[in-house]
Amino acid sequence: MIHNDICLLIRVPKGHVFYENVRKAFTRKWKDKEKDLPAIAKMYLITWSSQQRSSFQRYREKVAMMRNIAKGKLKEIKCFRSEKRACNLGDKKPYRLCNMPSCHLCPAILTGFKSSLDYKRQVAKSGKETGVRFGGGLYMSPTSNKAFHYAINLSEGSAYLAVLVTRTVLGNMQNLQNEEHHRFSPDAGYDSVQARAEGGPLEFVTYHEDAVRPAYLVMIKKPKV
Repeated sequence: MIHNDICLLIRVPKGHVFYENVRKAFTRKWKDKEKDLPAIAKMYLITWSSQQRSSFQRYREKVAMMRNIAKGKLKEIKCFRSEKRACNLGDKKPYRLCNMPSCHLCPAILTGFKSSLDYKRQVAKSGKETGVRFGGGLYMSPTSNKAFHYAINLSEGSAYLAVLVTRTVLGNMQNLQNEEHHRFSPDAGYDSVQARAEGGPLEFVTYHEDAVRPAYLVMIKKPKV
């Protein structure tokens, strides 16, 4: 277990229903025909603070009511996202969330992605265009291979790469075909955007801090070069 003031990571054993559900989703959503599916080494369930949980649930129910999502229909989906990892979180005990400025993974887990959203907003406000094709929002992928492509270790020595599985409220999605680097929300009547710039892979972008939470930390064995 990994303890912190407001979050807790719990190792999910292989064969557990949570493990199998995530493993099957990761496998099913791997769409890269040129690269082999990498092996999942281990997995952690990410729990949230009471505030993070209640704000996510309130937002999910608000969107469901506004968009008239019928009872029994999905109000959220699982997506994939990676954050730069400067530490060796998840490698071996003792497990600790770090406070290194260059690590984006630990604060993303700690803040329920608020740190990641704030970072994207800052980049978009600065006038830069790299990494903010559709503005200052939080970017998720419906495919595991795209998220894995961005799984980066800044430090040497780890045998694993980290991918986050998210719980994401998309609501009514606006379709964008062209890059809009300085966007900070979907247009009126929409809750998120789905975008595919210049024929690239599909991305989901949310701009509300309560629309996404990290659900699982998946440790992937580094492919042999």
